[in-house]
Order: sequence, then C-alpha cells, then structure tokens
Amino acid sequence: MSIERSKSEQEFINQKTRELMVGWCDIAIRGSPPIPRVEDAVYYEFAQSKGWISKDGNRVLAAGFDTAARFLKR
Repeated sequence: MSIERSKSEQEFINQKTRELMVGWCDIAIRGSPPIPRVEDAVYYEFAQSKGWISKDGNRVLAAGFDTAARFLKR
C-alpha cells in the first residue's frame, strides 16, 4: 500500500532519512547491520529506494556512506 505524500512531506522524509543515515552508518562501521526501529520504517524504505541501504537491509551501501558523510559536512 503506497501512501500519497505532499511535496513537503517528501522533502521532510528525504532530509530526515539523511540524518538517520549517519546513525545507521555508525552502526555499520561498528560491525552490525543497520536494523531500523519500527517507527523508522518509512525512512528505511526511502533509504532502500535511493540505494543507500541494500534491498535485504543487511548493509549500508557506498551511496549511503556518501550521503551520511555529506550530511555531516553541513
């Protein structure tokens, strides 16, 4: 079931996911898969759709690390 989101909601999801990527990358660097909390599911799915997290959810991909690094530089 796909929820239609306004442009503003989509932009919020984009930016919030970038913020969460920092934590997920930190977890991955420490040696664990980035397992999201239930309340983070919409952000996790967005990250998967962008190719930042693998489709199986077991690892952060290079694009995810790049996205998190750019977020930290802001």
